[in-house]
Amino acid sequence: MTDSIPPAAPRHKSALRKPLARFVGVMEYRLRQHDDDRGRRGWSKDSAFDLVRRLKEELLELEAGLIGDAAFVGEYVERIENEAADVANFAMMIADVTRLGATRRPNG
Repeated sequence: MTDSIPPAAPRHKSALRKPLARFVGVMEYRLRQHDDDRGRRGWSKDSAFDLVRRLKEELLELEAGLIGDAAFVGEYVERIENEAADVANFAMMIADVTRLGATRRPNG
């Protein structure tokens, strides 16, 4: 039996799960907030190694957000959703540049 790479997209016709669909919306919102700075696919110029470093920074921000104290529950939930979406977006960017063959060794 050989290991195979799973398909990029599910082969079933069902809709996305509700939590996933909502989260994808938050991910897109967070990406659009940076379109003016870097363009719609600004990460495609970065190496996967640089993106991993930035993902780690975002993960620390998520962890700090979980520890933090928000005055209102809604504010806390929004902060966590945004930070989690940032982490997920960097993971997506790493997969994207790797798929496109843009992975380069880090300098030094």
